[in-house]
Amino acid sequence: MIKMIKFEVERYKKIINGLINKSFPVLIKEKIKIKRAWFSKFSACADRTLISGCVIKINPKYNIYNDFELTGLLAHELSHLEDWVINGRRYKFKQKWKYNFPKFREK
Repeated sequence: MIKMIKFEVERYKKIINGLINKSFPVLIKEKIKIKRAWFSKFSACADRTLISGCVIKINPKYNIYNDFELTGLLAHELSHLEDWVINGRRYKFKQKWKYNFPKFREK
């Protein structure tokens, strides 16, 4: 993974901290890491593991987004982290199961 430029990290952290204080109080105590990752289909990805904790990976090609667009993107990813914190492993397993086996998706 490519290291992120300090300005990018500060920009994302500022948006994330504002969103957590305003809309995601469950995540106040969580330490969230921001990483850069290249995805072919996604603009960002959120994950929570036992080892690394909460991680949001952002595709660098979306650095051109303005703050309003980034706020929407990061709010979406924070909602996944919030669900994982509240519901634990069951939520993550259920989401991955639905993604990998489309016939089990709710219609």
